[in-house]
Amino acid sequence: MRVPRFATLLAAALLAAPLIGSAPPQAAAAPETASAADAQTEVVGDFEVETAPWSPVQSGTGSVSTLTRTTAQHRSGGASAEWDAAVPAATGGALAAIGRDLVNLDAQELRFSVLTESVDEIVLRLRDVTGQTHQQVVAVTPSATQWTDISITDFAGGTNNSHFGGANDGLWHGPMTRISLVLTHSQLGDQPGTVYVDDVAVDIPPPEFLVSPTVLGNVFDEGQPVTVGFATAAESLSWQVYNHDGARVRTGSGAVADLGDAFTVGTLPVGWYEVDITVTRPDGTSFAAGTDVAVLPVADPVKDPRRGVGTHFGSSGPRQWSPEIIPLIARAGFGFARDGASWQQVETTKGQYTFPQKVLDYKAAFEANGLDFLSLLAYGNTLYFPNEVPTDQAGRDAYADYAAASVAQFGTEDTVYEVWNEWNWRKLDVEPFGTAESYVELLRTTHDRVRAEHPDAYLMGPAMTVAPTDWADWVDDFIAAGGLQYIDAFSIHPYSQVGGPELTDDLLTIVRDKLDAAGRADLPIVVSEQGWNTSTGTHHVSEDVQSANLVRGQLLALGEGVEQYAIYDFKDDGLDPVEPEHHFGIIGNDQDPRGAYRPKPAYVAQALMSRRINGKPVQGWSQLGDGVHDVRFTAGNAETVHAVWAAAEPAVVAFSTNGPVDVHGIYGSYQELVPDATGRVYVTVGGDPVFVTGPITAADVSAAHALSVTEAFAGTETTGTWTIDRTGSDTGFEGSISVDGVTTQASVAAGERAEIPVELPPATRVGTRTWRATVSDADGVVAQLSTDAAAEAAVEASGVHAITADGDDVLRLRATNNTDQPVTVGELHWTAGTESGAALAGQQLAAGESRAVDVPVDLVGQVEWNALLQAPTGDSTAEGTLRPTGELHAAPSAPVELDGEVEAVVGALTPAELPEPDIDDWGGAADLSGRLWWTHDADTLYLTAEVADDVASQTATGADIWRGDSVQVGIVAGAPGEEPRSHEVGVALTDAGEVEVWRWGPRDLGADLAGVRGAAARDDAAGTTTYELAIPFASLPAARDDGIVSATVVVNDDDGAGRRGWSTWGEGVAESKNPAKYNALLLAGPVPTGLTADPGTLELPIGIAGAVTVAEQLSDGTTRAVTGSVAWSSSDPGVAAVAADGRVTAVAAGSAVVTATSDAGALEIPVTVTDATLRSVSVTPDRRRVPKGAELTFAAAGLFSDGSTHDLSGQVAWTSSSSRVATVDAAGVATAVAPGATTIGAELGSVSASTTLVVTPR
Repeated sequence: MRVPRFATLLAAALLAAPLIGSAPPQAAAAPETASAADAQTEVVGDFEVETAPWSPVQSGTGSVSTLTRTTAQHRSGGASAEWDAAVPAATGGALAAIGRDLVNLDAQELRFSVLTESVDEIVLRLRDVTGQTHQQVVAVTPSATQWTDISITDFAGGTNNSHFGGANDGLWHGPMTRISLVLTHSQLGDQPGTVYVDDVAVDIPPPEFLVSPTVLGNVFDEGQPVTVGFATAAESLSWQVYNHDGARVRTGSGAVADLGDAFTVGTLPVGWYEVDITVTRPDGTSFAAGTDVAVLPVADPVKDPRRGVGTHFGSSGPRQWSPEIIPLIARAGFGFARDGASWQQVETTKGQYTFPQKVLDYKAAFEANGLDFLSLLAYGNTLYFPNEVPTDQAGRDAYADYAAASVAQFGTEDTVYEVWNEWNWRKLDVEPFGTAESYVELLRTTHDRVRAEHPDAYLMGPAMTVAPTDWADWVDDFIAAGGLQYIDAFSIHPYSQVGGPELTDDLLTIVRDKLDAAGRADLPIVVSEQGWNTSTGTHHVSEDVQSANLVRGQLLALGEGVEQYAIYDFKDDGLDPVEPEHHFGIIGNDQDPRGAYRPKPAYVAQALMSRRINGKPVQGWSQLGDGVHDVRFTAGNAETVHAVWAAAEPAVVAFSTNGPVDVHGIYGSYQELVPDATGRVYVTVGGDPVFVTGPITAADVSAAHALSVTEAFAGTETTGTWTIDRTGSDTGFEGSISVDGVTTQASVAAGERAEIPVELPPATRVGTRTWRATVSDADGVVAQLSTDAAAEAAVEASGVHAITADGDDVLRLRATNNTDQPVTVGELHWTAGTESGAALAGQQLAAGESRAVDVPVDLVGQVEWNALLQAPTGDSTAEGTLRPTGELHAAPSAPVELDGEVEAVVGALTPAELPEPDIDDWGGAADLSGRLWWTHDADTLYLTAEVADDVASQTATGADIWRGDSVQVGIVAGAPGEEPRSHEVGVALTDAGEVEVWRWGPRDLGADLAGVRGAAARDDAAGTTTYELAIPFASLPAARDDGIVSATVVVNDDDGAGRRGWSTWGEGVAESKNPAKYNALLLAGPVPTGLTADPGTLELPIGIAGAVTVAEQLSDGTTRAVTGSVAWSSSDPGVAAVAADGRVTAVAAGSAVVTATSDAGALEIPVTVTDATLRSVSVTPDRRRVPKGAELTFAAAGLFSDGSTHDLSGQVAWTSSSSRVATVDAAGVATAVAPGATTIGAELGSVSASTTLVVTPR
């Protein structure tokens, strides 16, 4: 049995000196940064960790293309990509390739290095934003040792250049969207070859405005002037500084020539701040920039050995972190860092262990800054096995030797060791196996080897992830295999990216119960990874939510008795906006456009939490109400720290206390409270925990005081409501509430409840605004209340890509009045690419009105746009990027009834066919295939999917339905790549016959379906499942009239043993979360689905003509007259002839078929011609009186010998007996000329009829 380390570590931490030496540290100097004129480099392939997102492709008989990471060769760092290729066929289209997609890289130069003995040239393919692929041949020098360094700046040129697809004009239209390296038989010949690829990088233009932090990470000391460094060629700057509540606290402006390379906003209280910067160019146009800063107390907190961070200082290549940021870790109060010296780096020659200097450097910096080391012993080594995972005893022995060498290097005084990382995140039935039994074999071997030389070494494992649904079973298998006897702590990674940190408590409880049941109640649990990413991908959170979740996750873990907790991770690893792995950090990347290492809100929250709980033992944890959590720490002097938050709706917590209490927020807010007459103080709690410290004896949810606000608009007055509830109390309240110096008095009697209006300062910008208020009685401040609202722009500018009815691309700008009063706007200024203009000057917008302005754009390439709307409540800005749509897929107007059946009108449309699925043992169309139809109506977008699937299987529900038979849809407004915020929804039919509908994203919506509906039905006889989804445009948000959205559809397949693969129409969901890979949908009008005729049949006597009218049946249920636009034909013109206007003339007795043909199909009208003769004619109307100048239309009908009647109005000869009284034309229209009477006659052959028309004076 190992003794838990916390008690010893905590005691040691209380004695530890801050940072280096005993003097209070000053804010660290910032590293040098590039000037605004320098191009920036984006590494798109270093292969230090893995080859993804690069992937191999082959086509043609016998072609082979494989891609693996190797450490045998590397141009820099410690690894490269090994590309093995063969193209034995010399036929066209046969090739081997590797490639990856890129996101918004406006490339100026492409660089990469290759090493090969197999070829002397490589084909380079680059795809631009239009989808056009540009190809050129690049020469390489064959060599076993000498790398060829390649630089490309002419993306549409080069040797043997060609182009295809997209714009197909031979011109380069940035940005670059894909890079591929290709080999054909021309390069390889009959033999296979190997090419090593490394250091693939793209230079992109420098920003117009570059933030250059004046102190490391923009982390300032309290009392130190906050200075923002910059580099720009702009004319002037203006800035506004906001605290985390969204309150504006500083403003300023100046000419760049006067400011130099920095501006100062003055000293700021402790907290996190956002600096909004408006940059004005010499031509008067402007754009927005910004940065973030932190202000921390000068004295560092006690280091807490319970709390640490994951770091990547041991990584190689561009991912490698600089040790310069290690003091920031210490300043935040963390007690340890989790990193490693990978086996692959340490043992490059069998049996020889050399630790890289970078590892020695960061370990020394950890020690100098008072940080313990959690050393991750990972990963594999290709010296011993190709898959980098020990699968036999020899491999396990070699790994154990590496582990022993690591312990010998780093010792056991301030370092603990974790054996492997997420072993269970692999298939259990495919080598290298991810089973618990195989891991325990590795663990046992490592334990025995390490403990033989270092009996005091502290080992933890299994470092398991809870991502696989069977993770709890894996724990059982681990325990059954004897794994607990080889570890000193049980480590786990309880990620809950699609849920809040409160899920962690359930996961940890499961593990704790299993350990206790196994007789190891003494075994500590360590959370060695947990984090939330702030990317723009589907499963992301905002930076504010990340911050709150990390604080709450740690508090819950500590409350549950977890020994140590490590955040994943400290710094953002990259800048790809949709790549989750790039955005787990609590500080920014060194290339962050908002400033190198800029603090996210989470950094300040962690640093200020450290000052509240570090060095204080956990006293307990409880729930005060529904979703209201309270984790308590012993503070000494009979005081307790209560860390309290509300996971759902905000609440007010009353603390019973024997004296004053201090209330600290995680972003620097502070208030001292004194108890009221009942001995209590009151604090509003929400998603951000607050720390309440004092001689507190009890806590519970209270309704005594509350502050609320219903809506807020930026730049306008806001009114809140102060609720005082004394019902059930024998004491009243006499006191006041103060917000930013404005005080409101109130008096409420015992047993009464009152709602009192409170004036709140206006929100000065769009976004979340938090208002804080203090409530005082005669003894002092007794409550800190708060409320927040999402402040909307009173008048808002927005813009989207739209497609007009004529099919033209436009930037559709909108000015929207969100208020309930009319507003007169100034001008709407816009810039789109090189064009600019203004509109709407002086126009009045009614309450709630939105007015659109269409700006034509030429989308041969990407177009950046921005807009500024002037309004009396404050200017509103918007900006974005328009991209070519690529192929447009029609989504016609056609409503769908959700019943699990393909609507007849939908089935009549042309479907999209699912491509061959990504399934190794795919059995053909009956195994998995399908047809898709996208349609819409005024409010809703519909997907109908008819899926052929020989085995139906769906055992999951909720967020896990993707693991079984199901349909997933990703959808965004606009063209692919314009909007990163994707909406991902899905529908499934469970084995129990229940329809499950789920929303995975955006993350801030959680599982809220926002009106999304679904249906599904199975036809076992046909082997098909039909899925339907209805997605309201308002939930995207998108407007039907804008004419375009982008989407992808994934059909998942499970034949009973779990998800075996998928088929996808479009990409960007199943492979990686990337809306730029979606397909563009044109929200078209209704399309014809058939024809109707009136009459449907004709029977005519010889010589008589009959009119037929034809209408198209449309997909939205309406019809459209098309008589004159269809093509007419007769099967026998000798019997029945047909004119272009649909008029059929009977020629001879017999039968014929007249056919109307259009894009909607062909419609046949049977015609029978009889030999009936005309007996009589009648004229209507009979004997009419009309005033002079009027017109009257007459009709003639004929009675035939077979008793039939026919309209003869267009065939008879019309006459007027007195043209001085009235005239009549060939169509039977009479015109009154002068008073009098005339006879109107109709004659056909020898048969005639007449009537009298009397014309009266006017």
